[in-house]
Amino acid sequence: MTETRKAALITSVKSAAMDVLACLERIEAGGGEDDMQIMYEAAWDTYSCALDLRFDGVEEVAA
Repeated sequence: MTETRKAALITSVKSAAMDVLACLERIEAGGGEDDMQIMYEAAWDTYSCALDLRFDGVEEVAA
């Protein structure tokens, strides 16, 4: 994995974390009707990025 790709994945995870925190603030304030869906999507994005980061280099070892 290139350093550029790794940095992009990390940035994506940070962005998703900020989305989740913003959703929680809106839910605590009594609003946020769409926030459960936003949090689900952020969690899915984070999971996908984590898999990419976790399995970095597996292809090279297998080859």
